[in-house]
Amino acid sequence: MNRGWTSEETVEMGKRAIKGMTSGLEKSMNPPEDGFDGQADIRTNAQGQKWVYCPWCDKKHFPLNQEAVIKDFHYQCRNSKCKRIFIVNTEW
Repeated sequence: MNRGWTSEETVEMGKRAIKGMTSGLEKSMNPPEDGFDGQADIRTNAQGQKWVYCPWCDKKHFPLNQEAVIKDFHYQCRNSKCKRIFIVNTEW
């Protein structure tokens, strides 16, 4: 449906719309604490297995073996509402 706008006007309107959009998740989350560095949370479950969690949305992602050595691995969250990139480092 053409409303009489040129393609340049349509592109400009799209840019303005995107610029004004914010994620609904950002509105409901607390801002990061002082010293927050985007590092993954590594937690141990009841069975003693270590898992990597997203530091923003707390989604569990993958297990870690005791022998695993990971340094500066950038991983994108799989949560459909988060999709942020965080850093995984393991030090045993």
